[in-house]
Amino acid sequence: MMAEAAADPALRKSLAARSLALVTGLLMLAALGIVVLAPYILLIFGKDYTGDNITLLRLLVLSAVPWGLTTIYISLARSVGKTGRIAIIQITTLGLFFLTTAMLFRIYGVIGIGFAWLASHSLVLAAIGIVEIRKDPWRLVELLLVSVSASARLLSSLRLKGQKTGVELAPSQASAAAEVMAEPASGLIVRRVTTFDNDCETLKIEGANATNCVYLKRATTPQGRAALARHVETIARLREDIANTPQSGLLPDILFDGRGTGSNFIIQRSVSGIDGREFLKDRPDRPDLLARVRHHGGHSHSR
Repeated sequence: MMAEAAADPALRKSLAARSLALVTGLLMLAALGIVVLAPYILLIFGKDYTGDNITLLRLLVLSAVPWGLTTIYISLARSVGKTGRIAIIQITTLGLFFLTTAMLFRIYGVIGIGFAWLASHSLVLAAIGIVEIRKDPWRLVELLLVSVSASARLLSSLRLKGQKTGVELAPSQASAAAEVMAEPASGLIVRRVTTFDNDCETLKIEGANATNCVYLKRATTPQGRAALARHVETIARLREDIANTPQSGLLPDILFDGRGTGSNFIIQRSVSGIDGREFLKDRPDRPDLLARVRHHGGHSHSR
């Protein structure tokens, strides 16, 4: 998240909201599960690890929630170069932990350390919230609303991820795909490759012959349209950078640029990155592709 936010400040809000949705949801589910199953988890290591250790484990797990939210805030602060604020947060957390540990250890023993760890992270998170609310209360409310929206979109994308077939193309997308593939639009087979990044959706389009296929990337949000623009620009720059080298064959060929049609999509011969793994899986007839990526990938990154 930090790298993307630093590269494109306009994405900070959406990245923070998505991170909040992921971290809060996953951490709370994991924490709830471990809190409930703590006695059984510790039994794996023997009965000597039960007793007070169950309470300690539960406290440490619960502290992961405020720790995760604070980590997101620190990442955003790091992306804008606010190292002083990061130092204050980390030093304050450490100081609170040692202070509360000194106060509680004599009373509760090792469980007091768990209380101290949970209290220090919770107090720091509460302080961050108070400071941000005083600065601009509506910005925090907006972030919470965007996070709720991101959670809904994430759940929707996870549901759609299992739907490999039955995907519909817009008329302009279908006609463009039929044109570049020299296939009738009615005979095209469309399936979803990935929707985890729900700003852009990647679809695989096959003709009558399965080897005749292209990949369509279409934007579903304004952020997705910006991502498509960066994608096209990056490929163009890389193509200039590694022209007349073996690595140039690894770049996807953009066969159709439909960003000006209102549908905001592009069609390319192959895909890279996360989607590229799906592409390699779909090409058992080309085992040399993965070897070429491994051999040349480091050279192209170093240029």
